[in-house]
Amino acid sequence: MRLAGNILVSLAGLGGVLFVVTYGLMAPWWRSWAGRSLMSLGFAIAAACSLVTISLWWPDIPWRPWLRIVLYGLAAAATWIAFATVVVSQIRRRRP
Repeated sequence: MRLAGNILVSLAGLGGVLFVVTYGLMAPWWRSWAGRSLMSLGFAIAAACSLVTISLWWPDIPWRPWLRIVLYGLAAAATWIAFATVVVSQIRRRRP
């Protein structure tokens, strides 16, 4: 069971990184709030899953605490960007 979970989180991290790279290179995501929000959430998922994957397969990396702070900090910022995107877009949509 543990191995299956480790493999699944590793696949999720890899998929998240591939999504962010592919979407970043192939789509003009920066042109709209929806695109920025999708990129932010994709990054947050990729960062969290990648950090878990690194911790599982390479637990003794000395710079892991710094990587953890940076990735989780960026993931937190990304989720708040996505939240702000939803709020702003809904407020704009309701105005006459």
